[in-house]
Amino acid sequence: MRLKMTIFLLMAVVLLSGCTSNDILPEGLPAPSIPSLDEISKMLPKLPFFGGEENITDNKSLSEFESTIRGDKKVNESITSKDDENLSQVVSEIKEVSEINVKPVFAQLNTSSGLWDVVFEIEFRTNIAEESGEWTITLLKSGDVVKRAKAYTSGTDDGFEGFEIKFSLSKVKEDSKYTLKIEKDVDVLQKGGSTVASYRIEKEMELSLSPSLEIADTNISCGVVEISVNHSGLLPAKINIDISFTGGEMFTKSFMVTGGGIYRVDFDSNLRSNIFDVKNGGSTIILNLEKYIRIASTPGKNASIKISSGNSIYELKLAAPNITVEREDGKLILMNGNENLPIYIDSVIEVGQKTIPVGILLCDKMEIKSSFNGRIIVVGGPNLFWDDYKERYLTKKPEIILFDGEI
Repeated sequence: MRLKMTIFLLMAVVLLSGCTSNDILPEGLPAPSIPSLDEISKMLPKLPFFGGEENITDNKSLSEFESTIRGDKKVNESITSKDDENLSQVVSEIKEVSEINVKPVFAQLNTSSGLWDVVFEIEFRTNIAEESGEWTITLLKSGDVVKRAKAYTSGTDDGFEGFEIKFSLSKVKEDSKYTLKIEKDVDVLQKGGSTVASYRIEKEMELSLSPSLEIADTNISCGVVEISVNHSGLLPAKINIDISFTGGEMFTKSFMVTGGGIYRVDFDSNLRSNIFDVKNGGSTIILNLEKYIRIASTPGKNASIKISSGNSIYELKLAAPNITVEREDGKLILMNGNENLPIYIDSVIEVGQKTIPVGILLCDKMEIKSSFNGRIIVVGGPNLFWDDYKERYLTKKPEIILFDGEI
């Protein structure tokens, strides 16, 4: 357009230069001076010099103009902030996230067949625009479809899109393995609405019903052992606690554990169950050894406590009781080693005077108010025995001398 306008002006100049002033002016007016070609060239707009240096007047390079024409977007991803925490928060907010989580809900065991009925929840969340909409969820076992369902994403409280859907399985083995697939078809549309391309998004993960129980920590205080565990999986995990004393006595407890619970285990507890609200996370097992000690602990016996679940094993050892007696500020002080097995103390006999009943476990230290000098005898050890006729444990008076001497 600019080239055509320039040619037109040049032609006009040539036409004007070919006419005399007398031909076109009224009589009596002075003839105007005709500008020279140099003056005319200064009055004309500047033309780009094709084939040479660029003459773009808004200081943009040719490549920048081409980007604008193609519609390319240039995003400045650098973020500056004086506060590092604010910076990391901004970066996390713009980070693309697309994740699948499988959460346990419920499990019921058929004790006769050993098979499980299981309910679990599939949770999907994303902040990627093309992953919004309808998804097909498929559960496969050895390539065969077990379950299939459809779900639609919707907004969540944290600004993401996503869905939650529950699946159930009946009469399955604990070691069953599955493949979980979620798929979505995406259509690329023109401005008018017609489809120009289609593609499929597929996400896949392996799913095992086998639970896992990690033994995180143990702490023992007197006759109580506190065990911290972490549960993960869709089924409760089986845990075994074996308590053994040198000499042959052995006791076993087996029960199911999930996350978020407190399990109190003692000699008489019945922890059998076949219905569970399954959760993942930490749980606490509190093992009370008192009755086991009152049945089997003697001065010559140590104990071993083995806690196992799957491949996770933890073992505690307690040395045999070691009883000493001292007199301090008018009191009898009975002592046992800190890492020694507690033992039941029945009574303290002051020889030639009286008997002081005790009836308590000696863990590390015990005080008895009695001021005297002379010989004493400490009686203790097992005070429970099994009665075959009544089929239960009964109380007896211990006969083991734990200490005999002058103080």
